[in-house]
Amino acid sequence: MRKLFQVLCAAFSTLILLSSCLGSDDDDMTLYNDMAVTSFSLGTLNRYLHTTTLAGEDSLYKVSYSAANYRFHIDQLNRLIYNVDSLPYATDAAHVICTIGTKNGAATFLKSLTSDSLFMYSSTDSLDFSRERELHVFAMNGAGPRVYKVKVNVRQTAPGTMLWERQPAGTPMPAATDNVDFASIDWSQEQLDEDIALLPQTDVAIVTWPLDGTASYTLLVGYCEQASAEAMTVWRKLADGGQGRWVYMPLAEDNRYYLPSGSKYLLTYQRQSNSVLAVSTEGKIYQSRDQGITWKVNTRYTMPNGWSGTVAAATADSEGYLWLQDQGGTVWRGLLIE
Repeated sequence: MRKLFQVLCAAFSTLILLSSCLGSDDDDMTLYNDMAVTSFSLGTLNRYLHTTTLAGEDSLYKVSYSAANYRFHIDQLNRLIYNVDSLPYATDAAHVICTIGTKNGAATFLKSLTSDSLFMYSSTDSLDFSRERELHVFAMNGAGPRVYKVKVNVRQTAPGTMLWERQPAGTPMPAATDNVDFASIDWSQEQLDEDIALLPQTDVAIVTWPLDGTASYTLLVGYCEQASAEAMTVWRKLADGGQGRWVYMPLAEDNRYYLPSGSKYLLTYQRQSNSVLAVSTEGKIYQSRDQGITWKVNTRYTMPNGWSGTVAAATADSEGYLWLQDQGGTVWRGLLIE
């Protein structure tokens, strides 16, 4: 407390001295009793990212970016300051230039990370916000302090990382509202643009998802020897109010990105990426971003650590999570960090 008293005395003595030197005999200085942080923003920050050289060696490089667009929320009731949208992964939060605005020129001090000492904030100082910090704000008349906790949130997971959570025993899979029972379709009532003999006979998977209004899209894959021995055959239908025509998607000779036959797949539509995932029972995940024309293995969709056996069920929920269930009933929930 003695150190704090000395710091405050020095700060306010300087303020009063400057006022008396700059003001005339007829000027009165108003010492406000307001103490509040009104704005908090960051300047240019650095990211230190890893890459691999052509020689296969790990290398570190720096990327600078402006963090001015990352808005900080100031909760005056609970005296919290934080950014809702986290800063990019690998941002150096230990060397931060920030701009702090206060009401009526209230003085701002930061509490030390190693003691109870306070030091006066400066907009030119590089500050360590790798941990939660305390701001102590004093009114011009010396009243206070009003203490805020400041947290600079930084993403802790690299983009492209698949995070999996093993669910407690007995957790049900989300309702797969996008699944359609292939056997229940009366094909004599459906409109097809090709011979019905080109429809899949085995290893069939089908998924549908809503578009605008009453429109929907349906994708059908499966094995049909007459269509292709090496690739799954693909049909799709764009419907409005339930009415639509099935269109056969023949495999182009130059298309190297097809869904290979020999495996059984589970289809699910992922709204966040506007794509269809085909999860093989062996755990390989293909992705189609063009409604089934091309299929590519997305290596970022990795299986959970500790996964064993075959995939018994797969679906994606409205929040972008991918859900998997193995043949033993264990359920996993995963999210791809973009």
